[in-house]
Amino acid sequence: MSRAMLSVGLPAARWLRWLRWHAGRRLGWPAAVGAVALAAAWSVAGVRAERVAHQVRSAATAHLTPPAPPRPAADPRDAWLASLPDTRQRPQHTARLVNAAEAAGLVIGASDYALESVTPGLVRLRVTLPVSGSYAQIRRHIGQVLGQSPYTGLDSLQIERPSGERTGLQATVRWSLYFRELAP
Repeated sequence: MSRAMLSVGLPAARWLRWLRWHAGRRLGWPAAVGAVALAAAWSVAGVRAERVAHQVRSAATAHLTPPAPPRPAADPRDAWLASLPDTRQRPQHTARLVNAAEAAGLVIGASDYALESVTPGLVRLRVTLPVSGSYAQIRRHIGQVLGQSPYTGLDSLQIERPSGERTGLQATVRWSLYFRELAP
């Protein structure tokens, strides 16, 4: 017996002897190459068939399972509304608006305040602030308020030069301050 037969084991050695005798004597080496090619083709076909079967199973289960319901997107307005000061802080914020005008060196006239409900949970305080001063002072006041208060908006600005004056201006500044309304 050859070394290859001894290392394989007795039952495998008999099978190898039979294969060598039949392939070598009866069919020849072209038949042995064909048998190997046929075995390779069967194994490749088996792998392909398994892959196709897997794709068919996954497609079938994809059609059977219902799609997940879409998650509702968070409304950015809710986060903005939660960041606003509440209505109890209204006096402090209106005082801050007036103090910013005085800090800019403006002379303040009689102010007008109007409170209105915009949507449920949102309140707007409209402030009409007549001021007198230079253009630089008015501009400094507006820049300071808008830079410090993200919940304050400039609605309008009217500037007039009184007749006969060269340096002073009279302006009407209309602000909107937004507050979160507290639940009753």
